[in-house]
Amino acid sequence: MLGVSGAAPEKSFRCLLLPNAVGLQAPKPTLALDVSNDAIRLVDPSDNAPVASAWRSQITASPAMHRPNYGAGIPMPVLVVGAPGWQPLAVGSPEARSWRGEVPQEAPGYVVSDADWPVLVDIFGLGPQLTSRRSRSSGRRLVRGRQRLGIGGWFVRILLACLGLFFLYMGADTMYRYRVGTPTTVTVTYCTKGKGASCEGTWTKDGVSHTGQIEQGFSNGHATVGSSLQARVWGRTAYTSTAAYLPLAFGSVMTVAAVVLIVRRGGG
Repeated sequence: MLGVSGAAPEKSFRCLLLPNAVGLQAPKPTLALDVSNDAIRLVDPSDNAPVASAWRSQITASPAMHRPNYGAGIPMPVLVVGAPGWQPLAVGSPEARSWRGEVPQEAPGYVVSDADWPVLVDIFGLGPQLTSRRSRSSGRRLVRGRQRLGIGGWFVRILLACLGLFFLYMGADTMYRYRVGTPTTVTVTYCTKGKGASCEGTWTKDGVSHTGQIEQGFSNGHATVGSSLQARVWGRTAYTSTAAYLPLAFGSVMTVAAVVLIVRRGGG
């Protein structure tokens, strides 16, 4: 309903309203809220065509919250604006401070920028009802209560989880080989230094001398040539009791990190 004639004053505050819709990667504003000292106007930002207007004295505004996914998602503070002849205009801000106390639930049809939100709230006299802390959605954009995690973000998390599981598998396989291997004493014959250091040694199995690599885990490459190590042999490799520690440590850290990132992203 067009209740106020004339164009918006030059010094009016304009707040762009972006549609809160799933699947829009870069939504464009479809409405603008022009607020002056005496009136509020809804206009089409593309051509400034008036959509609706009302005197300031006719406007009502009330706080609400949007709690998506039956309360399991990240909450978004919402401002519900109404006027005679208007459909209620529910506007949210994903990166804004939350409301104090309990407020009704309302799904926003539009979102505004973090910079415009406090100005809009103050215009309607609701600034004191905001908390001093940001809502849990701070720094994240919520679209109809669902967070959009880009393909790159999911790829990194899935890759991290796969690498973690791979290292856990390697650690479990190494531990198995140590458990079922043949106990023996290995004499260190050669060690490399620096990155990727490793050692080789000789041992006797069933009366036959063998030469092969020594797996020590965190201690790889730190043995002294000529020293003896207690190990267990599987195939052409000798495994010490600490051989599985390195892959198990890497795998555990990566897997836990992947799970934490996924859970925090999904649940806020």
